[in-house]
Amino acid sequence: MKLLNFLLFFVIVSLPLQVVADRNDNSTQHPTATTVLSQKRHTTTRPEAPSRVFIMCAYDSEHLYFQLPAGVIFITVDLIGETNQWSGVATAEFPRVDIPVLMGEYEINCTTDDGRVFSGFLSF
Repeated sequence: MKLLNFLLFFVIVSLPLQVVADRNDNSTQHPTATTVLSQKRHTTTRPEAPSRVFIMCAYDSEHLYFQLPAGVIFITVDLIGETNQWSGVATAEFPRVDIPVLMGEYEINCTTDDGRVFSGFLSF
């Protein structure tokens, strides 16, 4: 009897978890690549240590997802390719940007609300 109660309890508890997991997999699209956008520095002849502040960017063919540094309220995003250019805005509250269909390699420049510029490269 105890075994039957345990099995019944286990099935009842695990069934809703499986339904939630399946729903999440079907409703969200996961990024296919990530890159770290490093802070641009003014060029000097003196060597400098790398910055500890960076922006993490995950992306797929339709969206860019950002993890913004502490204290940043919004960023302006510029994608620069050989033949075209695109701009958008991401906020700390909504750090996702919808992008058009892009092919090839693009330079990405993100300017924060306090004027810092972070850059990197994305390949679609």
